[in-house]
Amino acid sequence: MENVLSETARAFDAHAQNYDALVEPNALLQNMRAALWTEVTRRVAPPARLLDIGCGTGIDALYFAQRGYYVTAIDASREMVNQTRQRIARANGNARVENARADELDKLGDEKFDAMYSDLGPLNCVENLGTVSAQGAAHLKPRGYLIVSVMARVCPLEIFYFALRGDFKQATRRFPRQMIPVNLENGTVLTRYYDPGEFFRFFQNDFHLVMSRALNLVLPPPYLFHRYQRAGVLTKPLAWLDARVSPLPFFRNMGDHFLMTLQRR
Repeated sequence: MENVLSETARAFDAHAQNYDALVEPNALLQNMRAALWTEVTRRVAPPARLLDIGCGTGIDALYFAQRGYYVTAIDASREMVNQTRQRIARANGNARVENARADELDKLGDEKFDAMYSDLGPLNCVENLGTVSAQGAAHLKPRGYLIVSVMARVCPLEIFYFALRGDFKQATRRFPRQMIPVNLENGTVLTRYYDPGEFFRFFQNDFHLVMSRALNLVLPPPYLFHRYQRAGVLTKPLAWLDARVSPLPFFRNMGDHFLMTLQRR
């Protein structure tokens, strides 16, 4: 498995330089990112200490650093770490950035955090979430928070979209309950999709469940952004409906991602 994890890191290394050009103009991705930002700021106020798990190119890390939080950011990809450091430096921000996987939090020494977050699915690429739970709890202050957005197993609009096109392999691609290879540019990322209850079971020994809701349930997955743009005046009503439906029982278990807040026991 170590070789597969290394291959995943290499795939993100190759993707790092063009990542921002792909994600920053995408309003559907920004909708999900903003949901995590709102949840973090709701739970802890600056100058709280935050750990960004799977920081990518540092979009989240810079957002919080500019608002007075003390941010430590980690990523398994060395090139993503480089991109984050460059982003922070360009903005004259202040954040500690380290090359480490989500299951290597012990590399951070004795540092304790008020909250940890992981945005847009890095934890889907981790084989042993139990290790993340134990190490995360050890590095959180008492009653500290872990706030994550995770790629969901059941995305109704994705299923409908590909089934309508007769592509049932793509329509059901998230269903396996083990890690599967997913193409990323010219590399391969090992990924596992979760429903919220299944995901929480890995963390239940160390954390209480505080909140869970769907992300982009009524709104389409981000890769359908160009089709979403064609909706024109309907985009705002869709976003309004998504915000109201996504926290409801049953519906909150689906979507492109789900957002979950856990609190250390």
